[in-house]
Parts: sequence; structure tokens; C-alpha cells
Amino acid sequence: GGGGGGGGGEAKDGGIDPYLRQRAGPTAEELLSSFGITEDELSESMQSTQTNAHAQHAGFDSVGEMTDFINHYYTLLTSGESSEACLRAAAEAGHTEKQLGFLKLHLDSREHQLQREAASERK
Repeated sequence: GGGGGGGGGEAKDGGIDPYLRQRAGPTAEELLSSFGITEDELSESMQSTQTNAHAQHAGFDSVGEMTDFINHYYTLLTSGESSEACLRAAAEAGHTEKQLGFLKLHLDSREHQLQREAASERK
């Protein structure tokens, strides 16, 4: 037979009622450290979960697929294509309406960013 587990510590915590102490429960940090993760790691994993949901909402199977898709058209945009030309190329490549709408948002903001960068270089 296996040996019995050690008994719980009976130390008195500055006279706090043990019932109340139990009710308070562990802090978030204590919980996280018991799972072996830091707060940063937790927020990162939550962000990647949100990003995954974002990718699926936009009609992609994974974040990687979404990122490759966006980066592919960013490259075209940076090489001098207009966002309209990029969208046409995406449509011809057979992407869904949902994916095209998603791409348009990203291309528009990227195009503005490129225009701002170009404008500030001209000064």
C-alpha cells in the first residue's frame, strides 16, 4: 500500500477565521503559478485565441493562413500595386467574399500607412 499523504499545516494566520480564509481562495497569480504560467503568457495565449477566432471569423482555417494571405497582398501593395488591383487578384485567386472584405480593410489601412510614409519622406 502507498504511504498516506502529509497532513495539512495547522499554522494560524494572524487569527483569520479559517472558514473565511478558505472562502477567499487563491489569488490570480497563485492560480497561474500553480498551472506553471505567468500572467504575460496567459495574456499572450488569450490574444492568440482571439486572433484565432478573428481568423476563423474572416474565413481562414488558421492564423498562419490569414497572415500568409495578408502578407502576400501587402507585398503586392508595397511593390506598387493599388489596393484595388490586389483585391482583384485575390478575387481571381478564388477567395471568399468574407476573405476579400477582410483583405480590403487591411489593404486600405496599409495603403494609407504607405502614403503617410511616402509623404513624410518627401518633406
